[in-house]
Amino acid sequence: MKGLPNAGFGPVLRELRKKRGLTLRELAAKVNMDYTRLSKIESGLRPVPDIMLLAGISKALGADLGLLARAAGVEGSIVVQSRDGINLIPGTIISHSDGLALVKVAEGVEILALSSIERGKVNVAVRPETITLSRVRPESSSARNSFEAKVAEVHHREGLSSVILRLGDLEVRAMVTNSALSDLAVTPGMTLTVTFKAAASNVEVL
Repeated sequence: MKGLPNAGFGPVLRELRKKRGLTLRELAAKVNMDYTRLSKIESGLRPVPDIMLLAGISKALGADLGLLARAAGVEGSIVVQSRDGINLIPGTIISHSDGLALVKVAEGVEILALSSIERGKVNVAVRPETITLSRVRPESSSARNSFEAKVAEVHHREGLSSVILRLGDLEVRAMVTNSALSDLAVTPGMTLTVTFKAAASNVEVL
């Protein structure tokens, strides 16, 4: 399998799937993934999934997420779970004032979000469609959260496309129009500015 984009993850996925007694089609249905794509991932012909999809696969297989992440080479990533497509970013409140919490989610990454919770470990919920991507940091914007991030993956879909971005060890998903994707000429590896308003995110108890 030398030279393939995914030489280590596929065999691990295949072994876990067979232990669970699932066919490729059954697993694809459980994680809402195209069967052909999953087949190519397991065969080592496609890159490994992003960390959020890995979380779904681990749940479907009843497998340890850490094992899958190590096989995929993303063991350093903070796992951002999702609910109904919403990013749920784990962090710790470091300050709270006037209904807003400052939440540390990674080294050097802090998010300002609406919160009735004043302290403790929490999730910051951010809808992918509220995230704005740009090549440069906006000079005048009411958005309180703005970070530089690297594009990890781009998944083209009809109407809206999914962009997986990495902020240090943190990965989040944004949904953008295909026209915006084309205008920005988004490709994996490029650096973009990720922006979203404090009012577009809220804090939940873990």
